[in-house]
Amino acid sequence: MEVKATAESTVTGSLQALLTREPLFPGGVLRVPYSTDLIDIRSRVARALRESGVIEEPLPFESFHHRVRQECVLPLQELAGAPSIQANPSVREAYLRLVRFLARDVLRFDVVFEANPFLRFHVPAPMPLRYRGNDSRLLAHHNDILVGDSYDQINCWLPLTRCRGTAAFHMSTLERSQSLLLRFAADRGLDATTFVGSRALFYERLATDRAFRDEVLASCLPIEIDYGEVVVFDARVLHATTENTEDLTRISIDFRLAPVPAYERRATAGGTAPLKGAFYDERTAFEI
Repeated sequence: MEVKATAESTVTGSLQALLTREPLFPGGVLRVPYSTDLIDIRSRVARALRESGVIEEPLPFESFHHRVRQECVLPLQELAGAPSIQANPSVREAYLRLVRFLARDVLRFDVVFEANPFLRFHVPAPMPLRYRGNDSRLLAHHNDILVGDSYDQINCWLPLTRCRGTAAFHMSTLERSQSLLLRFAADRGLDATTFVGSRALFYERLATDRAFRDEVLASCLPIEIDYGEVVVFDARVLHATTENTEDLTRISIDFRLAPVPAYERRATAGGTAPLKGAFYDERTAFEI
């Protein structure tokens, strides 16, 4: 659905075009089921965690926090000693199968893909103190353009556990995100260049404008999902991890794709864009 700027949300033509253009796939958010028999990432990750010495009995992942060595849990919901996807042949093979499936059967166009995405471990624990309001409410809501990534990026979120309540990933819709981002950009006088990497300004708006904050938080709802689906979403979609107060660990993998033509335009333009053979794998999804 087309999003039109109002007087309140008038922004420069180039930024408005980028924020309101049609997504690369219907609705800008897809929940994609896949065969866990053919793409069995969870058991391979469990085996890798056991072999790395992080935990003796990884499964079930949902109660992971009761058995993991607590000194391994890092403040940013990562894990000391966690296996690398790129360095573990078994996990990497399953990851490549998933990327190939998404490109060929879901998106139906070729993409470059992140070479070594992180495993995320969202255990029941307080989050770091950054990005909080005066009332201590966690204000981690953002999209990846606000942290410096490109407008044409495609985000993928792969849960390896059952996700519910505060342990779930929270996400807005594309349409609602576009409206909120237009207002934010107009308020801060941003253009297509300065919008990229403006997360500090977005957090400031959340922390100082209660009405805007309430709209953003209300728009980002938990995705209650089980192992066997991957969420593919437009780079403009607002999302967040919230304070996990459930007796439930969320383990997930998030990774990024980019259409090959868009990647090639950025690569030939120079600058500091992520490149194949570094951030992205040296092959495209169709070349796997």
